[in-house]
Amino acid sequence: MNIPVIDTNTNEVQALNASDIFYVTRKDTDGESVIKVKTENNEYQMLSSTELIKYLSDTGEFVRSDRGTYINPSKVKRLDSTQMSVEFENGKQAIVSRLGFNAIDVLLNKSK
Repeated sequence: MNIPVIDTNTNEVQALNASDIFYVTRKDTDGESVIKVKTENNEYQMLSSTELIKYLSDTGEFVRSDRGTYINPSKVKRLDSTQMSVEFENGKQAIVSRLGFNAIDVLLNKSK
């Protein structure tokens, strides 16, 4: 299993294989709890929820649909403009904002 982490030397997001982890520890720094991950040769920091979402949206892998929802456009089977929703490959649906709907629509049409 790969875990997204921040390399503390380079500040780059990397995928770390869980089998490479020696231990995980929590540290409180400036009133904020940070999870540190140690491997044989390096130290990483777990991404916070906000950092993970920012990373996924910055890489273009996810589109922000509304304040709390991010959609993976590669999993969208179809868009429903009457209900402002997306349907995924497995048949499940998610309601999206108009702005999110338009962004997903542009990406889907670009890949055709």
